[in-house]
Amino acid sequence: MKLESVPPCGSLELRKSGQGVLSFYWRVTLDGRTDRYPIGLYDSSAPPKSTSPTAKGFSLIAARAAAVAMAAKHYEAQEEGGIGPSWPVRRQRNRRSEMLPQRWDTRSTSSMAYMSSNSRSGIRRLRNKPEIYSPRTYALSFQKWRKRKQASKVTSAQIADVLRPLSSAGKRNTARKLKAYLSSAYERAKNPEQNATVSEALAKFKIKSNPVSDVAGVRQSRGADKNPLMPDEMRRYWRIIDVPGEEAALLRLHLMLGGQRIEQFVRMRNEHVQDDLITLIDTKGRSGTSRPIHLPRIPVIDEALKQLTPSGDFAISASPGRHLSPTTARAWAKRVVGDQLDGFELKRIRSGVATLLAKLGVSSEIRNHLQSHNLTGVEHRHYNKYDFYKEKKAALERMHKFLVSGR
Repeated sequence: MKLESVPPCGSLELRKSGQGVLSFYWRVTLDGRTDRYPIGLYDSSAPPKSTSPTAKGFSLIAARAAAVAMAAKHYEAQEEGGIGPSWPVRRQRNRRSEMLPQRWDTRSTSSMAYMSSNSRSGIRRLRNKPEIYSPRTYALSFQKWRKRKQASKVTSAQIADVLRPLSSAGKRNTARKLKAYLSSAYERAKNPEQNATVSEALAKFKIKSNPVSDVAGVRQSRGADKNPLMPDEMRRYWRIIDVPGEEAALLRLHLMLGGQRIEQFVRMRNEHVQDDLITLIDTKGRSGTSRPIHLPRIPVIDEALKQLTPSGDFAISASPGRHLSPTTARAWAKRVVGDQLDGFELKRIRSGVATLLAKLGVSSEIRNHLQSHNLTGVEHRHYNKYDFYKEKKAALERMHKFLVSGR
């Protein structure tokens, strides 16, 4: 059974023997030939977040790390036909521990970002960004990097060399995301001698500094904040979605709650839907922290909620016990809007709401609290706990009036 794709090539698989024993394999196809390489047994008692095998076998995360290492080795040896049948499977924990920090090359530095991002304190949604680890991305990024480089010896100039081909090929968003994940990995692995929060797996890289921090930012080719729906387009959008049906109701609810980040919006929980407000959880920001977003309920929100299907703990669902996925939400939006708005993307609603509220005279402070945006600094984090409930409710009512009447 295929579990997931493995960057930069191949896939991680789980197979069950006739005796019921589960084993992990890495599978890859090269020149029409498909090979399957054993990783080890599945250990159901292993810590779920462990990145190293136990005496009994591998957790999913540990198997993923082993498959990534195999894939990186295979990718580098493509011209020689890949790693071949003689690939030595490292079954012993001490040999694997010795191998990782010393032998990982530049491709595996990216794999380190992958492991870090899938750790408990990492970037949870990295699994939704497979393009960063696609073979095409690797070909563009690492074609100049033929010699092995320890992660601790990579320089800022080399990071820039990795990002430059992507940017030159018009893949600026991919370059920007890759830079962000590499930077995150280095920050999480930096100075393990002075930082007890660095995991054991990352401490073995012996990172002293973050070479990505000195690399200039890659300008986004197109993003929600730079391409908002303008007020007249927002009125057209409202007319399009003000129709019967669950899919349109979802879009009305999303809009009238301020155009929240879609990943947070779809995770709305039943326990957070109260008589006078709805609370979403903003997990974007500092590692390990979250911020509640308190959103007032107005009649148009109540009407949209009644048309949506809750299930289990979640207020919006399309399958039993699970929240609606962001991908499904975007697909619903595409289906409802179609080609009635040029260049429509659901992410443009967030910046469209901010633009419209600014036009209606709503202060930036209220807009920021409504969308949980730009709430940084000591005052916002520790002292100013006022939730602006009345002001946010007035802003939503004013926005609804404009969408309906244009005034």
